[in-house]
Amino acid sequence: MSLRVKVARLDASAARSFKQECERAWGDDVKKVVIDMEAVGFIDSSGLGVLLSIYKNYPQARPVCSCLT
Repeated sequence: MSLRVKVARLDASAARSFKQECERAWGDDVKKVVIDMEAVGFIDSSGLGVLLSIYKNYPQARPVCSCLT
């Protein structure tokens, strides 16, 4: 599964909606998650918390964070 963060700032105001989007997209057959963070220029503790919750809540998948510049 591939997810794209479409905001420049993954902060408290964007983190909740991103997490909800991830939860809606998730399926039982997901084995790998790629998170494209090319558009992200700033991430705060809320954004980091979302990424960690994805990792913790879905241990069957291997999350991969792709930070492209």
